[in-house]
Amino acid sequence: VEKSIVLREETPDGLRFRLLTTLRAYGEEWLRTLGEERTLLRRHRDYYLRLAEQAQRDWFGPEQLGWLRRLEREHANLSAALDFCLEAAQNHAGMRLAAALRFHWLHSGRAAEGRRWLERCLALTAWVTAPRVRALGACALLAGHQGDLDAAARLSGLGRELAERLGDPLALAQATHHEGAAAVSGGDAERGAALLEEALARYGALGVADHADAVLARLALAVAADLRGDTDGAIELCRAGLVICRERGDSLLQAYALYVLARAEWTAGDGARATAHARDAVRLARDLPDPVALAGAVELLAWIAETDGGAERAAVLLGAAHGLRRAYGFAGMSRSVLLAHHQGCLQRTRRALGQSAHEAAFQRGGDLSLEQAVAWALGQAPRRPAPGRPTPRQATPGRPTPGPPDRHGGPPLSPRESQVAELVAEGLSNRQIAERLSVAKRTVDAHVEHILTKLGFSSRTRIAAWVIERRNGGR
Repeated sequence: VEKSIVLREETPDGLRFRLLTTLRAYGEEWLRTLGEERTLLRRHRDYYLRLAEQAQRDWFGPEQLGWLRRLEREHANLSAALDFCLEAAQNHAGMRLAAALRFHWLHSGRAAEGRRWLERCLALTAWVTAPRVRALGACALLAGHQGDLDAAARLSGLGRELAERLGDPLALAQATHHEGAAAVSGGDAERGAALLEEALARYGALGVADHADAVLARLALAVAADLRGDTDGAIELCRAGLVICRERGDSLLQAYALYVLARAEWTAGDGARATAHARDAVRLARDLPDPVALAGAVELLAWIAETDGGAERAAVLLGAAHGLRRAYGFAGMSRSVLLAHHQGCLQRTRRALGQSAHEAAFQRGGDLSLEQAVAWALGQAPRRPAPGRPTPRQATPGRPTPGPPDRHGGPPLSPRESQVAELVAEGLSNRQIAERLSVAKRTVDAHVEHILTKLGFSSRTRIAAWVIERRNGGR
């Protein structure tokens, strides 16, 4: 540190050390010269595989946020380990690593990146193994969140077929769960419910009925029950899931359970309870990176507002939900089972407000920062700024406030950093950015680290949201 060979960095989650890019390149050159590079890469891969699998085991509990932050900090290392698995044709380890990171891919806004890694690993071999089944399930999960329901159904069905051939009881329970969830997302509530009930029975027989996968299966079954008109059953399943989440000290699945519960209550005509639980979901999801529950709850509150005669508020909330999905790289409502409700709300608010006013309100919602969207959802919408006055940017709770603004309203980035930030916002991985710019991947890694530091952010998702905000004039 004294000789600046290693740089010491204080972060919100502890002390970190890193090498300057030039020194890192020098070290890599000597590793290759001495014939020690592959040995080090294997040790690096093994370390991060153990880390990812430990995170997957410990994720459902009170240390959840700590694990999500740690995986975010280690994202470049995790990508490097996956790179090595692919370059060395170590598909078994690659599938284990990519599948173990499924919650990281989802909650960091990297569904597209995670799916690409999984597809590349799966393409290396067709061997029937438990890691392949779990990789297929993780890939199906991510495809579903991207709105690719055909792929989700195909991948989950193949996973169940392979799990049956393997005779692995846990792999079969998970594969049955994934296939059932894909069926529900695709609108086949009857078939989905049958598969999910089978999966829950298998989880129970294995003694893991209180684990994360079983809770997710229970919530998917609640969605199926709601779609079939059994709102009492849906509410009961959600409450059972909430009990498990609270006993385990979980927050992420608790937020999702509250959102699904609110939806069932809204279907049952209990708008007051639905509003209360949707807002509880927003509060939890605000402090933890759960874009699924957050965007879903904001959308539901839009439906409730429209039902209560608040057309403008509903249009703003619809725009906010759309903006959240866009920022986290999730699909819209194009083929969702909720499409009819979404379109109905859009059409009625458009008729009530008129085309021009509706578009303005929807755009205003899409331009809200995370904190502003949360304030609207909680009924604490800030006053509109006076004409000509810029809206102050607000930091996400628990994250550093961005640095001093430049003349464009954001922290100063170099021209190359601005270019890299734009490509991050397009959803490209560091390797893809390196290929696009014809530079080394480690150079892009360094640029992304510098951008995160300058902006005071902890994730690529926040970079993407910042870029979009600047495109919209800093609103």
